[in-house]
Amino acid sequence: MRSFTVLLAQLVSICFVASAFAQGSAWQPSRFPPFDFRDAAAAKIFSSENSVTVLGMVSPEIGTRTINVSKTRTETRSRTVKDPQTGEELEQSYTVEVPYTEQIEQTFIMRRRIEVPVEDAKIWTFSGKALSATEARTALLSAKRCFCIANQRRKYNYQGDPFFAEMLTPDVLVIWYDKTKATDRTEIPPVKNE
Repeated sequence: MRSFTVLLAQLVSICFVASAFAQGSAWQPSRFPPFDFRDAAAAKIFSSENSVTVLGMVSPEIGTRTINVSKTRTETRSRTVKDPQTGEELEQSYTVEVPYTEQIEQTFIMRRRIEVPVEDAKIWTFSGKALSATEARTALLSAKRCFCIANQRRKYNYQGDPFFAEMLTPDVLVIWYDKTKATDRTEIPPVKNE
């Protein structure tokens, strides 16, 4: 009897999924978002040193750099020496450590930090509702997950899509900001010795 119940439950779930795909409305996007997960960040509103209200965004970014690494290698060399007893010339082998520098490509993850005045940004919920200045300040008193769009269009207007909005938590925001008015405060991490 138990195996019949399990089989029945599986059949019901398959029928439900099949009917959802057959209808096509709830499980079909009307448009794709203008960003992807490389645009994910955390954002928060705060006051800067000169009392300007700023929107700060922090996101992970992969960087690469070429660095010089000092290494040594062991070399075997030979020399001719005179035997002190017989005066005969002998060939002698010896090893030395030879220093050299090698250039390598180093990949690192840095925390990219962008700051932009709040008035040069627009903020929406992921489902597409535009937030007023008051709602945005309230929502971003603490850090929130978001997707950032920089200067794709001058008068950008994000429109959400239910298909993608169902995949993320409701507090995820979408932020458009004017890249020309933003300040990049990213600090590149120090070089790691390899």
